[in-house]
Amino acid sequence: MILLLPDFVGHPSCFQTLLSHLSEQVECVNYHTLVMKEELPELADLIADKLQHKPTWIIGYSFGGALGYELCQRVFSKARLVMVDSHLPSPVLRKTPVNEQYQRWVTTDIQDWVFLMQELNEVRQPIILNNIRLFSQWQPKPALQQAWWIRCTRNESNAGIDWHLFIDHIHQFDTPTRHHEVLKERGVISYLTQLIKKVSFP
Repeated sequence: MILLLPDFVGHPSCFQTLLSHLSEQVECVNYHTLVMKEELPELADLIADKLQHKPTWIIGYSFGGALGYELCQRVFSKARLVMVDSHLPSPVLRKTPVNEQYQRWVTTDIQDWVFLMQELNEVRQPIILNNIRLFSQWQPKPALQQAWWIRCTRNESNAGIDWHLFIDHIHQFDTPTRHHEVLKERGVISYLTQLIKKVSFP
């Protein structure tokens, strides 16, 4: 099973393009159907408890990559982790108020989409803001032997801390794409689908 973990906005629709290219069994988490937690590891445990099957692959987009890291560290040690433009919280980010981070990260298009989805009761802004808070407070522990990292090279800013400090071996794939466009990029979709087919389990 492939587990898909969205960004901090938390709606599965961010994986719409990728889903149309996956033939394997998939479970996609919707944070807006879950109870808010005080710490990111607690949210990871809640997600693990609700899964019907153990994942062989965990694909986490942005905030979802941090959750995937915790899931692999705490519960699913044999799962393969792909982090799609996931970064670690920098010291500056940790000091930035949640509302300010939200306004900085979302584009006008995303703000309009969030407003529409709120009207449809598909997303809840308190969940989004709590996800940002969870990420800002997250203190990862060095744990994983390997992971795959898709990095957008057109981002205005990048990670404050290197993933290599936490993961023994990083398989890095760079794409000249912006963060909000990465899961629609043909090269990224092709890389993910080929990776899942190519990498076998021991």
